[in-house]
Amino acid sequence: AIARFARGHRGRRAGEVSIAALAAGGDVLTANNTVAILISGDLARDIAQRHDITPRRSASLLDIFSCVMQGVLPYGAQILLAGSLAGLSPLAIAGKVYYCWLLAVVAVGFIAWPRRSGAAESPPA
Repeated sequence: AIARFARGHRGRRAGEVSIAALAAGGDVLTANNTVAILISGDLARDIAQRHDITPRRSASLLDIFSCVMQGVLPYGAQILLAGSLAGLSPLAIAGKVYYCWLLAVVAVGFIAWPRRSGAAESPPA
């Protein structure tokens, strides 16, 4: 479904949203951000090439959104560990992980932000 969305829309934002959804969805299904990135990598690379997104930005989106989901899932390793250490329910902790929510808001803001014209994405050689 994500690949169909990406094929049906043009532009950098559609590609970046597709890569973000791919990483987040993979993490929700696997509850492991490393596995989510590995299984999403090939499709993310294809989407990035089709939408003119640099490999570095694509990798950043995969990492950011898989980490965001991992931090808010009540069945993710980080929340389960924090709950066991604090003696609290993982459900009580998951909604209070403000760093992950803030990271998601900032990342979505950068997806929505218009690209500067003439800005190079890679440092000069």
